Amino acid sequence: MKDYIELNYMFGFTLTMVKEFDSCVILTDNLKERKVDDASLAYLKNEITMAEYVDKMDDETEDSDEESKPNEKKFYQIETKITFTDGENEDERVQTFVVNTFNVDRAMMLITHYLKNKEEECEKQAKEKGHEFRKREIHTAIESAKPIPVGRFIPKEFSMAYME
Repeated sequence: MKDYIELNYMFGFTLTMVKEFDSCVILTDNLKERKVDDASLAYLKNEITMAEYVDKMDDETEDSDEESKPNEKKFYQIETKITFTDGENEDERVQTFVVNTFNVDRAMMLITHYLKNKEEECEKQAKEKGHEFRKREIHTAIESAKPIPVGRFIPKEFSMAYME
C-alpha cells in the first residue's frame, strides 16, 4: 500500500479505512457514458420543434435532483445469481462483484460482459490444449445491490506485480 500511495500521491493523506475484497470480482467502467434522451431523439426525427425541444430540456434541468448525477461513478456491491445453461445441464451459483460505474443497470451490463469474456477465454484455452468445450448461455440476476463507500482502490494489476 505504501508504494501505491508514494507513486500516486504527492501530498499528505489520511487512511480512514482499509478493506480487502478477496472473495469478489472488482470491475471498473471504462466505457464512455453516452446519454441520449427522448427529447433529443424526437427533435432529430422532426417530431417536435426547436422551441418544444428547448422547453423539454429546461423541464429536465429543473426536475433533476442532486442524487441523480449520471456522470458521477459510484462503487456498487452486487450479489449476482449466475445461471449457466448448455442445453441440457443448468448450473447456478452466486458471485459478489464490486463495480465502479454510474448505476446498477450499467453494472449488470459490465458483469455480463465480463462473464462472457471469461467464457470465451476458457473456450480458447480448451481448444489450444485440444479439449472439447461446450459453450454455455449465461444469465445473470441481481440478488442484492448497494452502493459502498470507496475513496480509492488499489488495482489488482499493481498488487500482482509484487507477487512475482
